[in-house]
Amino acid sequence: MRKALVAVAVSVVMLGWGINKAMAVCGDGTVDSGEDCDLGGSCVGGSAAGTACHVGDATCTGGTCTTFGGKGCAANCTTEHDILYTLVPGVLDGLNVAPGTSGVAIASDFLSIPLPLGPACNGGDNAGATCATQDDCPGGTCVPSQQILTVGKKSADGTIPVVVKASTVKFPGIPVGSGLACGCIHGISSKTCGGTFFEPDGHTLSTNCTPGFSTGDPCAGKAPCAFVHGDGNTAAGTIGCNGLSNTDISFEQDSGGSGGACAAPNSCPAIVSFSGSGGPGSAVIFQTLGITAALGNCVGSDPSVYGPDGVFCTDDDPSGGIIAVAGTLPVTTGTATAVVHNANGSDGTDLGPVTATGAPFSCTAIECGANSSAAGAGVVGAFSFVHLDTVGDVAVTAQLFAAGTPPDPSTCVEHIACTGDCDGSGEVTVDELITMVNIDLGTSPLSACPAGDADGSGDITINEIIQAVNFALTSCPAA
Repeated sequence: MRKALVAVAVSVVMLGWGINKAMAVCGDGTVDSGEDCDLGGSCVGGSAAGTACHVGDATCTGGTCTTFGGKGCAANCTTEHDILYTLVPGVLDGLNVAPGTSGVAIASDFLSIPLPLGPACNGGDNAGATCATQDDCPGGTCVPSQQILTVGKKSADGTIPVVVKASTVKFPGIPVGSGLACGCIHGISSKTCGGTFFEPDGHTLSTNCTPGFSTGDPCAGKAPCAFVHGDGNTAAGTIGCNGLSNTDISFEQDSGGSGGACAAPNSCPAIVSFSGSGGPGSAVIFQTLGITAALGNCVGSDPSVYGPDGVFCTDDDPSGGIIAVAGTLPVTTGTATAVVHNANGSDGTDLGPVTATGAPFSCTAIECGANSSAAGAGVVGAFSFVHLDTVGDVAVTAQLFAAGTPPDPSTCVEHIACTGDCDGSGEVTVDELITMVNIDLGTSPLSACPAGDADGSGDITINEIIQAVNFALTSCPAA
């Protein structure tokens, strides 16, 4: 009789578990079982691009309703938390930035500029100069280069959604030479026609329409101009805790040579392709980087160059400069390569290839609660711009490596162990429920899941199995 009751109870609760899981739809605007939140989504592609929507409704004519993070609720409808991503300071390696350090290297026939990212003095006698400690900035502050990752919880498939808000990207101006120029890397809340990364062919980048980094009406006859990464975000992507495919990225563009079909500005967009795969902690994140440069020092009195605060690379900078470009590109923990074919009016001549290699995240560190860290990870990208005024064609590599030491795993407990959490992971799985049933039926020992014996009676009851199922449908309580 007892076995029959257990079987009936388990069948009922497991049926309820399956029904509730099947009904959960992230992005429908309703917080379903297994979700922490649900803010709906935004239309990507089609004539309604940029319009608020709910997954499953008919709002997005010709497009799709896509969820974005950055507002407290991640793209997988889990609660977000922030992780400070302070950069390993860039180190020069000739006209490049050394592997494992942070910066941007711009290669062209006219001028090649390595822009190592690192701390710089904000104010004081050495305003705009690079610094290593506070002592290097008398009267001012040594400000590090950093951004903030905003991540959700891990999904059932082992992926973690991540965004970077444009306002959190704080990279000080980068002196080039002895007062020759000052370079700047910005976070840009990017827009394209349709809000898509690619055109329908799947590898041609969509037309940029970001204010300040585009001209005219680039979306005439196309889908409306809409945010690519979500409103306010400069990046969005995925960390694969079980590994990830397509982590090697190739960026190719034809400049047209001496008069080919691509010789006119903006006539041949870049082609992006993906290959390879990466192990645990691999990531592919689509990020928009704005690159500006001005002749002279990183501080000055001309407001048309430095803005009212007299410091280049701050929020009050006017648009323009000797270089002022923005590009949305995939950055990866794998390898990124860029090349310009038929470069600078010369048939058969390539500029590049230029290459950078990243490093994976630690998912244990990412999920470490208040001690969450991206330390040791590095994302890299490579891209090109052609027919630029003054400098012609350029091929660019960007590399952002996170400084610091990963946390001790013993400090990473995020949840209190609850009834049925046999392995102490902070969640109850279907396999653990089955283990509890087998213990109750006498086919497995209690030692297989001591956490199933909530009252310490030495056995597992139907009520304890039902309690465990409830935790499986929601989650173990937070620590």
